[in-house]
Amino acid sequence: MNFSANGNFLFARNKVLYMDETPWGEGYDYMKEEGIPLGAGLYYEVIGIFKDQAHVDSYPHMEGARPGDPIYRDVDGNGEINSMDRVRNNLTDFPEIVFGLTLNAEWNNFDASVLFQGQARAQLAVYSPVNATGNFYMESVADRWTPDNPNGSNPRVGGYNNLQESYGSDFYLKDASFLRLKNMEIGYTLPKTLFRKLGISNCRFYVSGYNLLTLDKIKVVDPEASEGKGTFYPQVRIFNTG
Repeated sequence: MNFSANGNFLFARNKVLYMDETPWGEGYDYMKEEGIPLGAGLYYEVIGIFKDQAHVDSYPHMEGARPGDPIYRDVDGNGEINSMDRVRNNLTDFPEIVFGLTLNAEWNNFDASVLFQGQARAQLAVYSPVNATGNFYMESVADRWTPDNPNGSNPRVGGYNNLQESYGSDFYLKDASFLRLKNMEIGYTLPKTLFRKLGISNCRFYVSGYNLLTLDKIKVVDPEASEGKGTFYPQVRIFNTG
């Protein structure tokens, strides 16, 4: 039996060394781009969902907040929720770790090859507005807050958190790490004595699969995507034989 394995591992971290940005003010270093990976966004930190009006009244909130809306953490502790309560994230959709592993084996006339690939230390904002203008993820409305379900794990439909582009929060940031069985092929080479009289030197049958399995935490959208709205053609699972 012949066996071989080849692996690769990449770790790459970037950091903004200097940014001539407008001073945020004393005590607001958590908003600076300097010292943070390029492209890292500012997000409100969600610490829960308002259950009822008494809950809304008990904690600082944006104007117009209602039961079922996310609770944004009062980061600076001034009793108000505004743009200064956003925190710069330290991860982006560009992974810091990328890896792969190729395995090959041969035994008698059988052969097999497997390719794994994956990434780690990346985050993706998986979000689609829940309204009447288009499609949205079922998981965004399953177990959502309603007057009859005040302990729902998702915000109410139509809340101000639907304005994700304006009020970006870490509620929708998902771990984009994954391990994918990218390719697998199994073949069998027929004995040469069967074809010698026909002038055929080699005959091999094979079956292969592409994008066979992905292990990830996002589930609803490809973790390798550059955006999480699902408005792209997904990865395709392909089977070949020959």
